[in-house]
Amino acid sequence: MDRFIQAENIILTSLNVHRLLITSIMVAAKFIDEAFFNNAHYAKVGGVTTSEMNRLEMKFLFGIDFRLYVNDSTFRKYCSELMSGAKEVHIEQPLHAIFACGIKDNSSYHPTIGIEIE
Repeated sequence: MDRFIQAENIILTSLNVHRLLITSIMVAAKFIDEAFFNNAHYAKVGGVTTSEMNRLEMKFLFGIDFRLYVNDSTFRKYCSELMSGAKEVHIEQPLHAIFACGIKDNSSYHPTIGIEIE
């Protein structure tokens, strides 16, 4: 999403943020999963028409030059940024996501809530 926003110089508003979110989720599901819902399903969930969903998908893909792969350093950068906010927000996350971010289990780490306990 960030790559698209930067490439297209988009300003997110309450009128377009849900379109970007549903489009990026749909494209990610198609890229990662072998089985995924069709565009009509995502359009219904996102509250847009199927033809608009199709246009959003094309705009998104061309906007990021079809570069869907995220390398390890980029993933770790965003993961680290998300985790830095987790200490204040107390978000819960699954263990596989914690270890994917490179956070090692230690005595002060609480795996259920995903934060360091001081």
